[in-house]
Amino acid sequence: MIFLKKGKFLFLIGIVLLLILAGCQSGEQVAQKGNEKGSGGDQKSQFVRVATGGSGGNYYRLGGAMMGLMNNKFNNYEYSIQATDGTPHNIALVNSGEVEIAFGTAQTFIDAYNNEGQFAEQEKGKFQNMGFLTFVYPNVTHFGVSEWADDSFKTIYDLPGHSVSINKLGSTGTIEMQEIILPVIDAAFEDFSPEYTVHGETIDQLRNRQIDGAIWGDGIYSASWTEMMNTGFMTLKSFPDEVIEAATKDSVKFPITIEAGSYPNQDEPFTTWAEPILLVANSDMSEQAVYDFLKTTFENVEDLTAVIPLAKYIDKEFALQGQEFPLHPGAEKYFKEIGLLD
Repeated sequence: MIFLKKGKFLFLIGIVLLLILAGCQSGEQVAQKGNEKGSGGDQKSQFVRVATGGSGGNYYRLGGAMMGLMNNKFNNYEYSIQATDGTPHNIALVNSGEVEIAFGTAQTFIDAYNNEGQFAEQEKGKFQNMGFLTFVYPNVTHFGVSEWADDSFKTIYDLPGHSVSINKLGSTGTIEMQEIILPVIDAAFEDFSPEYTVHGETIDQLRNRQIDGAIWGDGIYSASWTEMMNTGFMTLKSFPDEVIEAATKDSVKFPITIEAGSYPNQDEPFTTWAEPILLVANSDMSEQAVYDFLKTTFENVEDLTAVIPLAKYIDKEFALQGQEFPLHPGAEKYFKEIGLLD
């Protein structure tokens, strides 16, 4: 595939926190204000609520950077971000109109739109009130084992009997565990102790020696995984070929090898899979608002990358990767303008 380049990246977390403190409102606060408000004279400011993920994660940090950018560029939009439980939660929020834009994993969006996978029993068409905006970055499934469990937890087949962080209940991490990993290794949730934690919670559990490992996806050079590796308590491990094959078969997910040195104390490369992270919008978000959002995003990637290095993957060359459901009209307008569509 594409994407991976050598080297480490310095995450300017402080800048993101300033952006978030400067402009972030909870989804509940924004919802109380309604979709539009007067902002002096006849001008109106349109609220744009963005569903992200766990506080401190890449969705949240990149969403904060985008929020700061948009609020600095526009007077007629007021952006805010909302911490959520991840992609399935975001799908519900964006389709119901509780937020205008949402981050999430491509395959989960695709399954929701087509009533497949975990969404097969939902009302037909329930999750078709959303349109594709753009590919954002590759989300890598990481598999880490703590030093105190290393003798008994050498491969994923040794999962039974261990306590492992697998992300929030209902998240993509728990879905991958249920639908991919456990069937391949012939195990069940009852065979191990799942911890429904992610990011800061998982880091605290590792430092307090409360978990034997962690299995969940995050961007390459993830700040959370960097911090866990910095403790010296964790080793990143490869998934066997049969698990990677199960994860990527008939899917937009793809195999990937993360080179040694991508994280602190990572002496060996590890093989796993990655999935495109997408942005989608509620179908009722105006064509002009989506067009303005995308145009501003693509024209200011350098500024976003200075805040969070993962933003470098926002690239016109990859913009339509993972697009297996309809584009939002505003995205179609922008991509035609820059020559990606006829």
